[in-house]
Order: sequence, then C-alpha cells, then structure tokens
Amino acid sequence: MTIKSTFRKTYWVSQSATFLGGILIIVLFFYLSLVNETIDFRNPFAIIAIVAIIALILSVLHFLFAELKQIIVSEKGIEINYLFNKKTLFIPFSEIKKISTKQIRLNIGNELTSGYQELKIELTPNKLITFNENQFSNYNELKNYIYSNFNH
Repeated sequence: MTIKSTFRKTYWVSQSATFLGGILIIVLFFYLSLVNETIDFRNPFAIIAIVAIIALILSVLHFLFAELKQIIVSEKGIEINYLFNKKTLFIPFSEIKKISTKQIRLNIGNELTSGYQELKIELTPNKLITFNENQFSNYNELKNYIYSNFNH
C-alpha cells in the first residue's frame, strides 16, 4: 500500500494571505517613508520596509525549498519529493532513529488555541524532517501508516 500526501486548501489560502500581507506591509511602510514624493531611506519606516523585504524573501525561499513537498509513504519507507527544486529523498524505515509528535499551540489575543499537530522524523545522521496537519488533509493517515511501519 502507498499513501500520497494531499495539500489542504486552507494551507494554500494561509500561505497566500501571508505573502500578500507581507507585500501590503512593505508597500505601506514605503508609503509612510515618502518625503516630497521620494523615499527617505533615513526614515525608520523605510528601514522597516527593507527589513520586511528581506524577511519576506527568506520566508518565500523557505516555503519553496523546505515546505513545498509531497510525502509518499510505502511499506519500504518514506519518499519526500520537493516540488520546487525537483529533489527526491527516500528514507528507508531502517534509517529512522525516532518518530514523535508535538502539539503546536498558538496564542491569539489572550487565548491559547488548540493548535495543530506536527510529526517529527529524526534520522540517524542528525537530520530532522517534519510535516504537520495544517499542510496535509490526510496527515493522520500518513502519520498512522508511518507509525505502523516503523518498528523501533
């Protein structure tokens, strides 16, 4: 049996909203730094906009190279296909040192949300691979199949 991950629609909405929100903040801070219709780079808003551009670029690169992936679980192991750079990584279950889950909780205002669950897969050469239920609609199916084939 083979199980392929499927992205949640809300994951794409969340990623798009984060990207567009970042662009809007950058545009707003550049607008606030205008003096006589030119950008004053000594203005704190311009500095914040430049830092925000760097942060947005780094977050987009992280998304493209680390988060944008497909997980395929079979009896032999876990295949991870990184969709942007076309890199494929196959992990036999024998190379997995430890599997654990972690509940990620979020603070929204004064309230703590129930959050989401993240699966951590620790490999023998000190490498960690993670994915969570916010990314994939069939997260629980993937997680359960990984646990059932991992026998340590």
